Amino acid sequence: MRESFDVVILGCGEAGIFAAYELEKLTPGVKLLAIDQGPDIYHRSCPIVSGKVRECIH
Repeated sequence: MRESFDVVILGCGEAGIFAAYELEKLTPGVKLLAIDQGPDIYHRSCPIVSGKVRECIH
């Protein structure tokens, strides 16, 4: 059986994860699939800690 989604996000970098967050917040109940080829969220490093950026915008 195939599963369907309202939105599919490819890539969970800063833009992808923020898009997923905003979609969920603005559209409760949206059926969302986010796909990423990188390491899982628990094995990633914060770009601030790693020195890639100075600050994050929330």
